[in-house]
Amino acid sequence: RARQPPMEWEAEADDDILGGNPDPVLDYTNHAYDYPDLLSAPPPGEEYPPLEKLGDMFERWPQDEIDNPPSPIVEQLLHFDYSN
Repeated sequence: RARQPPMEWEAEADDDILGGNPDPVLDYTNHAYDYPDLLSAPPPGEEYPPLEKLGDMFERWPQDEIDNPPSPIVEQLLHFDYSN
């Protein structure tokens, strides 16, 4: 995009940064999350990762509502507990 005028979102982002407001609207570190249970071994390959239709994801969290996520945000990726 060299030598082209900025897109509307680029100009808005530049205005935010230059105006002293570079922070996102929502602090995801303080948002509620729902995590899967801890596992000591991965599930069979055909069961993971869980697949979800893109349309279903957008129904739950519309693209235009990026700063208004569902609560809690449901995490699909597994977390493993290797401490045992």
